[in-house]
Amino acid sequence: MTKHLSFWLGVFAAALLTVPIAASIMGAAEQELRRIAVTVFVVVAALVVVLVIALFFRDWILRRLFGRAEATLDEVSASLIAGVSAATAGDRAAATQHAQDVVQRGMGWYAWTGFYRWVIATAVALLLAFGAFMGTVLLFEQNRKLGEQTEVLRVQSERLAEQTGFMAAQTELMQAQTERLREQTEAAAMQNEIMSLNLVNEIREQLLASVETRPLGEWLATLGVEGATDPLVRYVTEGRSCSLYFSQTYPLHSAPSAATIGAVSGLAMSDALGDRVVDALRLLVDDTHGAVALGALLALHQVGEPIETSVVLSDMFLVDGVRFTSSAYSLTFRRSYVFDLRCPDCGVHLSASVFAFNGPVRPSGGLSLLLNSPREGLVNGVHVLARDDFDGERYSRPPVKLDTGPYFPASWSAWLTRHKDLPACELLADIARVNPLLTPQPPVLP
Repeated sequence: MTKHLSFWLGVFAAALLTVPIAASIMGAAEQELRRIAVTVFVVVAALVVVLVIALFFRDWILRRLFGRAEATLDEVSASLIAGVSAATAGDRAAATQHAQDVVQRGMGWYAWTGFYRWVIATAVALLLAFGAFMGTVLLFEQNRKLGEQTEVLRVQSERLAEQTGFMAAQTELMQAQTERLREQTEAAAMQNEIMSLNLVNEIREQLLASVETRPLGEWLATLGVEGATDPLVRYVTEGRSCSLYFSQTYPLHSAPSAATIGAVSGLAMSDALGDRVVDALRLLVDDTHGAVALGALLALHQVGEPIETSVVLSDMFLVDGVRFTSSAYSLTFRRSYVFDLRCPDCGVHLSASVFAFNGPVRPSGGLSLLLNSPREGLVNGVHVLARDDFDGERYSRPPVKLDTGPYFPASWSAWLTRHKDLPACELLADIARVNPLLTPQPPVLP
């Protein structure tokens, strides 16, 4: 065995190469390729085993073929030299024997050498063929893997397309939900507006339900006022006289009841409806019905909500005390009978009304009957004062002195401011024409 160390090293290297190659093929090939690879590996392994067995039994094989075991080149040379020497010495038998040894040893050496080369060539051929087959198997395996990867990519592409479709559907759904949410928001806003409108109407109806409407004459009769049907003021001149009376039939409205205003104020201070009630009251302050506007203003005043706009109060009969403390409202009274208003910081504009001053207000306007008007302020009309003097310097035309009727105390004085360059009686008739609470003729009782 030591003589053929290189051969055994080659066989060992081939075995080392064959095992990992076979293991790689066994791990890589599948199905038909795996079966083919196993078959080829078995065949190659069998051939290698046969060759190895043949190498182990080479001496027996050589003896069966040539009658002796393997021989070396030195032995062949020695036998040849010995035969030549015997032939030279004339020893025919020895020469023949040596010639026979040379032939046997030469054939053994040649057979062993040829067999050795054949084994090596066969092993190398098997390894090369197995390597080529391994490359083919790996190529098929690589193609199979590529096919699987391609299939995976196709499936992934299909799933990606499905996911893209799902995302598009979700996007459309989200857009639809957004549109529905917008519609719901608009519907909610519309419902809020409807609810606010309903709340405005409901509060207005509640305020109106507590309002009384009576003719002026009936209101005055209810109060037990004397002289309400007699002349209020009279102008007498030579050959002519004219007077102003209360119009007994003109309808006026009372303020809403304190209970109703208190209930509305309570709603305005509640947590659930407070803001909506306040918004509704702010809208009702601009109502054309004077009683509704006054009720809304009183409710807002009680809850402490300021109003900066001017409030118009028309056709009102106010004698029960209307008070606005620490608030500077701008109030406009039209065709109203107001005898108990207390608002120290208010600005009051009067138009065709009967107004009694009970506190410091800043009046303006005209064509009204004014009781106890302040020295400051400028209001055109008839002034009835608890004093005998009248500051006429504030007016561009000198005022006219009038006589008072039984409606006023006898100590009071009356003055007519001249807003036009007309006689006093014409001015009184002009006031009565604009102011529906006054008439120049004796009143017609209801």
